[in-house]
Amino acid sequence: MMYEKYKSEGLELEEMPKRFIYYNYAVFKFVIKEKFKGEFSSDTINIYTSINSAVCGFDFDIGEIYIVYGKGKTFLGSSIFLGRKYPEGNNLIWTNICTRTNYRTNTEVKRLRKLKNK
Repeated sequence: MMYEKYKSEGLELEEMPKRFIYYNYAVFKFVIKEKFKGEFSSDTINIYTSINSAVCGFDFDIGEIYIVYGKGKTFLGSSIFLGRKYPEGNNLIWTNICTRTNYRTNTEVKRLRKLKNK
């Protein structure tokens, strides 16, 4: 389960009571090597995803290089759950397995550069 993996790697986890485990999320710090879309005020941003694949959380591997697709608001439903406001804004991305987020490949980079230069 992603929760145990992330916990053992010392990641920042936002935890809800056990009956709401689907609403827990992990935070990953990413350094932007190349940007294809979006505006960020820093080259280091936070990537948020659910810690449970049943809610489409993306299972990142520490140290790998990714192309991350997402948006500035949570995919977990409402921006407020049980009185807790999920992080949102311009210097973070929420992603999940339903986006194109995946390991960086030369094919995907070429495709994105072509789209960016249109």
